[in-house]
Amino acid sequence: MDIQPVVMGLRGLATGIVMAFFMTLLMALLLVAPAVAQPSEPAAIDRWHLSGYATLGYADLRSDQARSFARDQTQDRPSADSVDSRLGVQLNVNLGSMFSATTQVVARKRAAAAPLSQGIEWAFLAFQPDPAWLLRLGRTSPDVFLYSDVRNLGVAYPWVRPSQEFYAWMPLQSMDGADVTRLWVGADVTWKLKAAYGHARATLVAQNEGYSVPAAAQGMGTLTLSRETERWLVKLSYLRGTVDLRRSEGLTSLDQGLAAIAALPLPQVAAQADALRDGMSPLSRTRYFALGTQYDDGQWLISSELSWIFGRASQVNARRGYLSLGRRIDEWTFFALAGASVLPNPAVAMPVNWQAQLSPVIGPALAAQAS
Repeated sequence: MDIQPVVMGLRGLATGIVMAFFMTLLMALLLVAPAVAQPSEPAAIDRWHLSGYATLGYADLRSDQARSFARDQTQDRPSADSVDSRLGVQLNVNLGSMFSATTQVVARKRAAAAPLSQGIEWAFLAFQPDPAWLLRLGRTSPDVFLYSDVRNLGVAYPWVRPSQEFYAWMPLQSMDGADVTRLWVGADVTWKLKAAYGHARATLVAQNEGYSVPAAAQGMGTLTLSRETERWLVKLSYLRGTVDLRRSEGLTSLDQGLAAIAALPLPQVAAQADALRDGMSPLSRTRYFALGTQYDDGQWLISSELSWIFGRASQVNARRGYLSLGRRIDEWTFFALAGASVLPNPAVAMPVNWQAQLSPVIGPALAAQAS
């Protein structure tokens, strides 16, 4: 058995653990100092709370074909690795009756080119003037899934991992900006309306090739409305933003080259070049709609989410969903999970006979390069 992927995965996990430890230690030292300097304030242990969680998992893929397995688009392609292993450390600080601060660092398998800053998943200041209102500034999570805030917290969902068909496509697990939440609490039902605006960054991995691409979401706005009772939760989500892949030099060069080819006086070639550009546009305005429902009576657990996404890049458009049925027996949860991801647009076709058509216009050498 080839142990190299295992060693690399454990090495990445160890690096993240060290990063999480030192960042948390630094935050703790900065926050304890004011508490010691002012004896009239509550003790430091009452002002801040340190917690954490961990999941240890191992996935082994054996196949006679060139296949790989990853939890989402931000992980390097492994053949066998700890794709589900992660360690999270969270620090909550009480800054007064209305203010608080939270920092969460998550060490998990990521793309080798991902900067360490992407391991900081939460870092925000919260203002809560009363129980009905909450304002957060800083790095939070885009609230567009049922399990948006606990995608890395394994004990918070009943499965080994959230549905890959539904969750894996979304690489943005954190956003920098602001969000505001309004609660309406009744005798038997709680309504929650949440709006957010900001931007996000992630490092994507092309699983079939193994290379990484820096990605960003600009002008990202989200709006969610949820209704929760003792047993039922229903959640509507909307996201709008611009997916920006222009920091990828290879993708940008490819787009510029296709644009130049599309401008040539060759209608058939130009149409094919435009189709390629539409399929992989580095700058794509995107809209996302989702509906999630969950039933939980303590024994039976039913979860389902559906989503529709529309973007300028034709290969972004998709319909996704899953249905899960779970049964709790003592300390165990048995579940069945089925999901689907459907791309309505056909795969972009490869150009045909470009070299022969381009040679009379731009010369054989450039025609061969373009083809």
